[in-house]
Amino acid sequence: MACGMAHASVLERMVFSRRLALLVAVLGIASGPSCLSPTLPLPPPSKPDKISGPDPQGYVTLEGSVLPNTTVFVENSVTKMGAFQGVGGDGRYLLSLRAELGTELWLWYARGTEESPVTVFNVNVP
Repeated sequence: MACGMAHASVLERMVFSRRLALLVAVLGIASGPSCLSPTLPLPPPSKPDKISGPDPQGYVTLEGSVLPNTTVFVENSVTKMGAFQGVGGDGRYLLSLRAELGTELWLWYARGTEESPVTVFNVNVP
């Protein structure tokens, strides 16, 4: 799902806790057909390719990619607020959330009920 920062949808800017993210995954919002054969666990996501901000409103923008056709999540470790986005076949995401310089952010993604390990990184001075 492609979007611009200035006009991100309400869903993309919706704040949530990790419990809500798990509930979304359990309810099958991001699920595809399952198979009966065992699968390997999802690998952890890479750190974002680009981290911008914070902007004058206090938002940090993350750009990167995860496995295709999944849902990517980011959470501010201090405020416990975050954002999520369903990604298409290219796996690219553009997320925005409130964070200050030095804040630790947690990034992960899910496919159906399976979640990747969390990748931890800090919002650094530009």
